[in-house]
Amino acid sequence: MVKKQISAPIVIIGAGIAGLCVSFYLTKSQIPHIIIEKGEVANTWIKERWENFHLVNPNWAMKIPEYGFGSEYFPSKNPDGFLNKNKTIDYIQSFAKYIGSKIYTNENVNSVSKESHGYTIETTKRIINTNSVVIASGAFGDSYIPNINSELNKNVLQIHSSEYNNVDNLPEG
Repeated sequence: MVKKQISAPIVIIGAGIAGLCVSFYLTKSQIPHIIIEKGEVANTWIKERWENFHLVNPNWAMKIPEYGFGSEYFPSKNPDGFLNKNKTIDYIQSFAKYIGSKIYTNENVNSVSKESHGYTIETTKRIINTNSVVIASGAFGDSYIPNINSELNKNVLQIHSSEYNNVDNLPEG
């Protein structure tokens, strides 16, 4: 398959809160850019958080520009509350719509290479030439399980927190 080549002055990798906030400020400054996301907007919240997870920061700490706690868009009026998983997903996705940036979803970044003209990003769908890259791919990335796990009894279920959704993931007992 021949991949389509495109150019963008700035490419943001990751459509979570950090990537979207960068996009917000670039949009406000009328600086063209695109966002590449391996899944969908708020992907980590959708795929790697258990069903009854809540934000670990209270609502008042949400400082998303023009969209944080106290704005007309924030889904709670309680400063000391904690948004649940579904409200957080809806909130992040509505912020993405509010910004209106071009977001390429379900597209993995395979490589980022420094070139004489800037950077070349190869994704699963295209090759992108850009002057600047912002990596906002999250704090955790791929899960890591230390080698000590091989010494545990094989009858003990081992599951990474990113794979746990609810009690149905666990065996009886």
